[in-house]
Amino acid sequence: MARMLQVRNLPNDVHARLKERAAAERMSLSDYVARELTRMVAYRSNAEILEAARPLAGRVSRDEITATVRADRDA
Repeated sequence: MARMLQVRNLPNDVHARLKERAAAERMSLSDYVARELTRMVAYRSNAEILEAARPLAGRVSRDEITATVRADRDA
């Protein structure tokens, strides 16, 4: 089910640029903004990526990484 979103206090210049971009793509402002918001949330945020990586942290120590890099350089 589609939901409605109202954005308050949008600066005039931002509104104008969104309107221009929507017109350039022959879309209504509402459809354009909905598409862009959908694209924006299609990918995980940095916070979500870091949270997913937390369980992986600490498996390799900094010293092990340094030793491996040095061994590769010396090889």
